[in-house]
Amino acid sequence: MKGGMVIPASSPAYNVAYKPGKGAVAMKNYKSILYLFLALGMMIYAIPQLPVGEGWSSPSIFAAAWLIFSLLVVAALLYDLLSVDAESRQKIEKLRGMRRQERLRQLSSRFVQARK
Repeated sequence: MKGGMVIPASSPAYNVAYKPGKGAVAMKNYKSILYLFLALGMMIYAIPQLPVGEGWSSPSIFAAAWLIFSLLVVAALLYDLLSVDAESRQKIEKLRGMRRQERLRQLSSRFVQARK
C-alpha cells in the first residue's frame, strides 16, 4: 500500500490494476520465436557432427538422447507459440483474477475493521 491508500473493490481501478496488457503477450511470442530459432540453429549446427550410426557406443547413445531432448524443446516451443491451450490458459487467468480480487476484498475489509 503506497501512502496508506486503499483501492475499494468497487472502483474501476481495482479491476484494471492486475490485468496484463497486450504487450506482455506480444513479448512472450517474440521470446518463443527467438528461442525456437535458437533451438533450430543449434540442431542444424549439431546434427551433422553427432555420431549416430556407430552402434550402441556411449557417443551414439548420447547423440540419440540429445536429439530426443532437442526435438522435445522444439515441440514445446511450437506448442506454446501456436497457443494450443489458449482457452484453458484464459480460464486459469480468470480464476486467478477472481481469487486475487477476493483476497484483496478480504484484506481491505480487515484493514477497515482494524482502523475502527
